[in-house]
Amino acid sequence: MSWSMTSVSYRMSGSGNWQNLLPDEFARRLYADIYPRGTTISKETDRLFRSWQRAGIADIRNHRVIPRGPIMTEGDLTILQAWFQNLSDVMCRTVSERLHDYRDLAEKLTGGLPQEKQTTENILTILICARTLDSWMFSMLRRDVIGPYPSRGDAGDFFFWGYAFSEGPQRIFGFTTYGGRAKRHLHMIRSHSLDREAIKAVLNRLEIWDVLYPYLFENISGNRTVLTDRLMTDLPPKAVDLLKDIGLLDAGSPPRLAIPLWTGHDRDVIAGICREVSQKVHHHFMAVMDELERLHASCSFADCSRPDCLCMIFHLAYAYAADKLVAEEIIPDFPQKAGGEWGVWID
Repeated sequence: MSWSMTSVSYRMSGSGNWQNLLPDEFARRLYADIYPRGTTISKETDRLFRSWQRAGIADIRNHRVIPRGPIMTEGDLTILQAWFQNLSDVMCRTVSERLHDYRDLAEKLTGGLPQEKQTTENILTILICARTLDSWMFSMLRRDVIGPYPSRGDAGDFFFWGYAFSEGPQRIFGFTTYGGRAKRHLHMIRSHSLDREAIKAVLNRLEIWDVLYPYLFENISGNRTVLTDRLMTDLPPKAVDLLKDIGLLDAGSPPRLAIPLWTGHDRDVIAGICREVSQKVHHHFMAVMDELERLHASCSFADCSRPDCLCMIFHLAYAYAADKLVAEEIIPDFPQKAGGEWGVWID
C-alpha cells in the first residue's frame, strides 16, 4: 500500500459510484492537484467544477473552486496518530472483553457448514470486523454525529473521501452488499490488500443471480440451504458451476450453500452482542470528539465537509483496530486472495 497526492485512492460509503464524479484520470488527478486550497475556474474546467459543486464535493466562491471532499495525507495521519491509537485500543479492548461470547456464537452459527476451524474463524471475523466495528458502530455514528448519506445527484447517496498516505493502517476494509430490495442480502468484505477479482466477476454476471435469489427472497432457513429439485430444474448449469468454483455453493448434488446464511433468530442473537460492544465503543468515540475537533482544525481537511471527514476518520480508526486484532491473534489475518470461503455471508 503506497498512496500519495499523485496517486490518491478515492473511497465512498453508501450507494452509487464515486467514479461518476471523477470519471477519468484527468478528473481524479485534478481534484488532488487543487486540494485543499482550490484553484481559479477556467473555460476548460468550468463544466467539471460545476458538476462537483452540484454533488457537494466542491464549493465555488468568487470564481474559485474549493474541494470539500477530504483527503487524508501523511501529515494528517501524524496529527491524528495518538487519537487513532487511543480509539483503536478501546475497540480492541472492548472486543477482547467479549471474545469468549464471540467465539461461542461463531461456533453455533456454523450451522450446516463444514465443521472446520477455518469456518469458525471466518464467522468470528465477520462478527467482529464487519458487524460490530463497521456496521453497528457506523449506524450509531450516523444517527448521533455524522448524519444521513449525502445526496450526490445522479452519482448516488454516499460519503466521499480519499487516501494519500504511504504509511498507515494495512487492513483498510469495508463490505459490499448485494440484493437490492430482497428480504435478505449477500455481503462481502473488501480490503485494499485482498484480491476479490474472481468472486466479483462472478457476482457481476446476471445469470448467477437466478441461483442466488432463492436464498435472498424465499423462506429458506439456515438448516435448509440445499437447493430443492424444483429450483434446480430451471437453473443454468453453468451458473451453478461458477458458484461452486468460487466457493459460494458446495460440490453436492443438489448443491448446498457454502457460506453462512443467518435468519431471524440468528440475526437477533448477533445483534445482541454486536450492539452491546458497539455501544461501549460509541460512548468512548463521543467522549473524545472534543479532542478530535481540536486536532481536525490543524488537518488538511479542516474546511472540508464535516460528515465526510468523520466518515473517513471512522473507517481508518477501525482499520487500525483490525491491525491490532490480528497482531494480538484475536482474529486471523486477512487473506491475500479469497472467494466465498472468507468474509461472505447472507442475512
